[in-house]
Amino acid sequence: MAYGLALLVLTPPFGNPDEHIHLARAYLISEGRLSVPGQAPGAEAWIPRSIVTLYDRMAHSEPLRPPTRYRRSELLASLDQALDPEIRVQAGYLGAHGPVAYAPQALAIFLGRIPEASPAVLLYLGRLSNLLAYLVAGYLAISWAPFRKWALCLLLLAPMPLAQAASLSADAPTNALAVL
Repeated sequence: MAYGLALLVLTPPFGNPDEHIHLARAYLISEGRLSVPGQAPGAEAWIPRSIVTLYDRMAHSEPLRPPTRYRRSELLASLDQALDPEIRVQAGYLGAHGPVAYAPQALAIFLGRIPEASPAVLLYLGRLSNLLAYLVAGYLAISWAPFRKWALCLLLLAPMPLAQAASLSADAPTNALAVL
């Protein structure tokens, strides 16, 4: 749990692969939009512009280049950015994961939208709920396993699955449900 929390907190916004897509998709699901959005007529998706602004400000370096470093002041400033949910921009294709894979993230984002938390706070809330759901499902899977509990524990606590669980990735709930 401590390693997962460290990954969750120390990874800057959008520091995980495709996290901007996962945030936009989870945000739409938190609003009740369960269909897979795209650019086809009638399937457009409109997300708060502040999510795109945060992504532009926190853009990371290209693959195979040294990672972008951020000052603490930049990260703290991102937590104060207004959500402004009524100012929207059109999003393109946001992946084909179903809404169940985003249930933990969408629930946390829904709760964070009530006080109009900033996009960065929504991102961190989604990460936290994803990690907690992964840990609960993992605990249940280990406790219900008839044998080889330690092998299952090691599988669940491997670096990559735990890194996914500490992100907004839809793969973490999918993996947790598969193990369960």
